[in-house]
Amino acid sequence: MKWQHLAYVQANLLIWFSIFLFAPLFVALIYHEPLAPFFITMCITFSSAMIFHLIGKIQNTTLKETYFIITSTWIIFTIVSSLPFMISGISTVDSVFEAMSGITTTGATILTDIEAQPVSILFWRAMLHWFGGIGVILLSIAILPFFGADSPALYNAEATGPLKTKIRPRMRDTAKVLIIVYLTLTISETLLLMFLGMPFFHAVTTAFSTVATGGFSFLNDSIAGYQDMWIEIVITFFMYLAGINFLLYFYIFKNKLSLFFKDTEWRIYTLIMVLSTLGLAAYLNIKSVYAIGDALRYASFQVASIMTTTGFVTADYSLWPHLSWMLFIVLMFLGGSAGSTVGGVKIMRFILLFKIIRNEMRKVIHPDAFFSFNHNGKPLRQEIISSLLAYVFLFFVSFIAITLFLTIFGYDLITSFSASMATLTNTGPGLGAVGPIENFGFFDPASKIVLTFAMLLGRLEFFAVLVFVYLLIKR
Repeated sequence: MKWQHLAYVQANLLIWFSIFLFAPLFVALIYHEPLAPFFITMCITFSSAMIFHLIGKIQNTTLKETYFIITSTWIIFTIVSSLPFMISGISTVDSVFEAMSGITTTGATILTDIEAQPVSILFWRAMLHWFGGIGVILLSIAILPFFGADSPALYNAEATGPLKTKIRPRMRDTAKVLIIVYLTLTISETLLLMFLGMPFFHAVTTAFSTVATGGFSFLNDSIAGYQDMWIEIVITFFMYLAGINFLLYFYIFKNKLSLFFKDTEWRIYTLIMVLSTLGLAAYLNIKSVYAIGDALRYASFQVASIMTTTGFVTADYSLWPHLSWMLFIVLMFLGGSAGSTVGGVKIMRFILLFKIIRNEMRKVIHPDAFFSFNHNGKPLRQEIISSLLAYVFLFFVSFIAITLFLTIFGYDLITSFSASMATLTNTGPGLGAVGPIENFGFFDPASKIVLTFAMLLGRLEFFAVLVFVYLLIKR
């Protein structure tokens, strides 16, 4: 392992990260709040960057070192991001949990009274969502090649889903397109929310959390606290947009709408969301939970929030009939599109799994025939299929292991089950004691550490983290 090169890369990334600290520092200055949490963090971050720079040395990296960079960057950024929380008086374990939840866009929180927190801290939480949503590594694709890092490998490791599609011949051009889309969605939602009367910082942080599918909010009651149907409609729409593969937006910019609408994953993603909304609304109306208008209002928001793993709340769905819980668990597990900011297994993987099952059935019926795997008219390589099956296996093994761990530590099965699912899928709220109006603050430190690790596993989709652990043990 070329440790000097790793130090050199981290030095440059930390310098960029320290620049982002000016934003919450400015917010603290405006609201006359303590500057120390962000000023001290900025000094520590910049000093660490200088130390890494002094001991670092630029070299070319191998594939395994590139994967090591991925996970080490997320861990280092999480530790640095937790410093403002620590300096504000939150315990170390809770601070790391909150920072990891922010930067992995999970949205699980240990805070019991969110509205009592300084505005700058709330802004920082949402900013971590926004920064983590586009991906620490993805933001750095245009920079790391200058330091010898393998840019395509970085993209493949950080981008979510089994298929990594490039829309431009150069990786830096791909990164630029993604960032333009990300900025466009964020600014558009911010302006619409302000037009509807939401205060400026509320609108900015809500847009940060929505586009990143994170879920941190300014209010204890999440989006329900605004009591505004039009605000909910806007957020629902942008959650839906955030769950679409960002690379598809390139077709819109190039006026190639036919290619956008032909995408199989987008069609299935949209169909599942629409049918789930209509089905849940009808069920809530039949069970006399809401009149049909309110049923559509709350069902559409919660389906979009859960399926995109955002975690915003407009109603306490833990009080809804249990069949709705099952729907949410399925949607949480499904997630949105590959290449988006959402968590979960991703629709793309289920499409491919269905095709694998279909081919196996065909082989049984026609044992001498040959059947190829295709997606959107293109053949799929065997390594993609192998990676898919390995991912599904790792997901279920991790999910069962974390659930058992929490159960052994004395938490009830529903809480253990949903906390494991909510962190691995980066959704945030779950059921039981971690329901929509609850938080994760009651867990013991050991359980919080395990759930923090689960969030990292879910965000980096297992392989980068496992390679990181393997290389640490092997050395």
